[in-house]
Amino acid sequence: MIVEKPWAFDDDQTITIGERKYNVHAAIFMAEKLPVKNLALEEMYIEYRAPCKDNFRDFIAHIKLVNDADLSYPIILNENGALIDGKHRLAKAILEGRKRYLRSAL
Repeated sequence: MIVEKPWAFDDDQTITIGERKYNVHAAIFMAEKLPVKNLALEEMYIEYRAPCKDNFRDFIAHIKLVNDADLSYPIILNENGALIDGKHRLAKAILEGRKRYLRSAL
């Protein structure tokens, strides 16, 4: 069985945090110009909303996204420390037992 990525990553991908909506591609572009710092993972509050549909195949596909995550890219946080981009990279870093991870903050 081949598991493909269940979600398309398009130019209109957004994430809403509180009452503010972020364009993920714009955040990535802005973060490229910002300094990258180490973040202690145990100090980070990580909000979670289930991203999968209610079936096992989608759950497995989501695990594949975490396994395939490239840890050479930093996660992107907003000014309050909420995660804009990098949920799969962050999950992989935690699963690997890392204590710190690279981050950029807008």
